[in-house]
Amino acid sequence: MTDLPEGNWTGSYLGDLTRDSGSFKLHVLRENDGLVTRTAKKLAAAGNGMKFSYIPESLDGMKKHCCPPLLPNMLLYIEESLCSCASLGFVGTAGSTIAESIELMRKYGVCCGRGSTESY
Repeated sequence: MTDLPEGNWTGSYLGDLTRDSGSFKLHVLRENDGLVTRTAKKLAAAGNGMKFSYIPESLDGMKKHCCPPLLPNMLLYIEESLCSCASLGFVGTAGSTIAESIELMRKYGVCCGRGSTESY
């Protein structure tokens, strides 16, 4: 997981990984990807919608008088979840709150069918 733009991967470890497609497969998620938007819509519709300023379809008539619906920013949470379940481990940046969150999820075994993992 990185916030480094793909254009800056050249000459870095990520650049090396992209060139070695026979050994590694990289996946890039973006905010507008179907998985991300479907997840955000499902979360918002699950009862927490008003916290995210999301207006369910059942209130369609009221939408004209309200702000445009805002979906929760799910990309970071999906990325954290994926990293916390990485079977080969996780290496984060010291002092990063995102890395700390992932390490806590790994420590407490948030992945289904997995126990606590002490090595990150």
